[in-house]
Amino acid sequence: MKKTRFEKSADTAVIENMFLQASVGDVISYDDMTRALGRDVRTHCASNVQSAKRLAEAAGIVLGSIKNVGYQRLDDSQIIDTAESSRKRIMRKSRRSLRRLSSVEFAKLSDDDKRKHTTFAAQMGAMNYFSTATTKKKIASNVNGKDVLAIGDTLKLFTD
Repeated sequence: MKKTRFEKSADTAVIENMFLQASVGDVISYDDMTRALGRDVRTHCASNVQSAKRLAEAAGIVLGSIKNVGYQRLDDSQIIDTAESSRKRIMRKSRRSLRRLSSVEFAKLSDDDKRKHTTFAAQMGAMNYFSTATTKKKIASNVNGKDVLAIGDTLKLFTD
């Protein structure tokens, strides 16, 4: 089967260009995008907006959503703050996944499914553990001005 190549639609390109031209702090409203496309982006072009947002992010422009308004180009400090909501979301999702996995009758699984179950439970458990606020504080207290903390060094904080 031939793999299809992504082709950006004209609507995505228009919105992407709006995002790329935005200066830090600028807000690109849903109304502005609607005027540029000639139709309501909230009802007809949500996928175009998301594609344009991903393309802008690939170009180094990060946008934050403002409920019922549109998107704002974030400054470096705001970009860092987005990681907190990601941390919380990862923690919630890993907990939900662990709850679902705990409902499985492990003894009745095939050997292959037992292996998958144990693997996923270990991964979700690790993600949950490393996404807690307490763990975040422990890592933060050991950063000591480094711009990168290697994964091995991070793991050593919890094994010593």
